[in-house]
Amino acid sequence: MFNVYYSQKEKEIAIALQDKIKDHGYEVIRVRNFHDRRSKNIQIMIDKDDGTPVTIQDCEGVHIFLLQILKTNELRKFSDYSFEISSPGINKPLTRLQDFQNNKGKLIKVITLFKIANKKKFVGYLQEVQNDCIIIRMFECGESVAIRFDSISEAYLEYEKK
Repeated sequence: MFNVYYSQKEKEIAIALQDKIKDHGYEVIRVRNFHDRRSKNIQIMIDKDDGTPVTIQDCEGVHIFLLQILKTNELRKFSDYSFEISSPGINKPLTRLQDFQNNKGKLIKVITLFKIANKKKFVGYLQEVQNDCIIIRMFECGESVAIRFDSISEAYLEYEKK
């Protein structure tokens, strides 16, 4: 299963939360861990199962629910972190295989871990989603490029000006 995580901690939190918030009609889109000498923060991006927009009230509700979950053994070790719950917004990150499958034909931006065809940034239309890669028809030249999932650092929907 393909998911984009920057650390084991992010993966652990996402897995621990996914089933719990799914029961309330939400999905974990992305987890990011930010910390410095003074603070430890975890950003959790959520979306609704039914596809309707996430509201501030949704974020507040998930935050309250999260605070209750932090008392369990599973997530107790993260109780000294500040948590931020957010919605995906217009440039939704694509972090799961289903995100790519659900957005075929749309304009996306992909940043890779290393250069592919002398580039690390690709903007184009998502043509195909295969087991191990995606195929993008690049916006500027119309050529197609295959990008393996394990080489993706970040991927986002791009706002397309009409």
